[in-house]
Amino acid sequence: MDSYSVPVPPEDIAGYSESFLMDVNSDPQKVTDLLSSLAVRLEQITGQASQYKQYQRDLQVPNFREENAHNYSKNGSNENVAL
Repeated sequence: MDSYSVPVPPEDIAGYSESFLMDVNSDPQKVTDLLSSLAVRLEQITGQASQYKQYQRDLQVPNFREENAHNYSKNGSNENVAL
């Protein structure tokens, strides 16, 4: 089976703390440009999420439930996990 890595979103997507977004005197074009770029990136990330959900369906990967995390043995086996 091919392996793939799940990309981690860059810090700029994790949260914006741009002070000019909250400043009423900010350049409207600068704010609009930033929000437009965020909208484009959000569409890309949404597409990736859909792709990964499809991988889960295709590979029949069960959803991991956090309450079952304690059932994992120290060697990484999940033999006793009831999903």
